[in-house]
Amino acid sequence: MLATEDPAIRFRSDSATGRCTVAGVSDQHLEIIIDRLRLEFSIEAAVGPPSFLKAALSGVIIAVASDVARRWPGWGALIVSLPLVSVLAMIWLWRDTHDPVRVVSHVESTFWFVLPSLPMFLLIPMLIRQGHSFWLALAAGCLLTMLLYSAMVAFGPRFGLKL
Repeated sequence: MLATEDPAIRFRSDSATGRCTVAGVSDQHLEIIIDRLRLEFSIEAAVGPPSFLKAALSGVIIAVASDVARRWPGWGALIVSLPLVSVLAMIWLWRDTHDPVRVVSHVESTFWFVLPSLPMFLLIPMLIRQGHSFWLALAAGCLLTMLLYSAMVAFGPRFGLKL
């Protein structure tokens, strides 16, 4: 009924978990949908953290790592090497779906996509030490990573990887 009144509402049922996921166009839109479900249909719903909270938390981690790296480069590197964003993504995915199959798929895919990103961390310092500018080294590192990601997407499934 709600979906016919508001075409921006999307409902998705997961037969494996028995859960129904509701999607809207914004956090405010979802709040209205949840309120209507509670008031009009007496349906209680678990609500995940708002998108802005997820983004803000990720931003805080990056800002802290940047500040620490200015004073103690090694400690800053340690902070950014921690898979904090990956762990947060797993938490949000679990909180939003409670779908173990999806979480496992996400974690395994993350592992396989970390591998092609690693050479960037060798190329950038090498280029800077050779006298190239930071921006050129960064661009080359990003380009290398994109090429290696493309190779992983193209060849990974041939080796049985589900990306």
